Amino acid sequence: MDNGSFKSDGTAFNYLDEIGGANDDRINDVEIIGTKLYFTGDVGNGFPTSPGAYDVTINNVNTTDAIIGSVPVTGGAPYVATFFGSNGNDLGNGIKLVTSNACDTIGESFLLIWGTVGSTGLPTLNQGNEPFFDDTHNGGLDMFFAGFKSSLLVEI
Repeated sequence: MDNGSFKSDGTAFNYLDEIGGANDDRINDVEIIGTKLYFTGDVGNGFPTSPGAYDVTINNVNTTDAIIGSVPVTGGAPYVATFFGSNGNDLGNGIKLVTSNACDTIGESFLLIWGTVGSTGLPTLNQGNEPFFDDTHNGGLDMFFAGFKSSLLVEI
């Protein structure tokens, strides 16, 4: 597939872009899904998020939050990004589209993000009220796993 910007064999792309805030920002993983390039990493204060995104406020202006975002593979709008983090330094290490089939064989897809969390305050939620293995920060760096809809917007 050649959609004008990326070739599926990874041999070409036709644009370069820069996204950032006032502090150090890093992308650690990308995933191309359809016509969007999804990314995750860690960002500081001032990184642009999107109206209606899951979390548009960095949790501590002196630390980093994990970032999950997307841009069209052809460049331009719509750019979408959301924070995910605690009161400490948080890092999105990886991103992957996961599709699971329920008993009724209807596939559900979501973006799985994983990384490290550096302090207390990470939002935790289990769908269906299953018990947590551990929903508290245990000191140092802990691991996190989070699922997001591909829109990265708050569900209503």
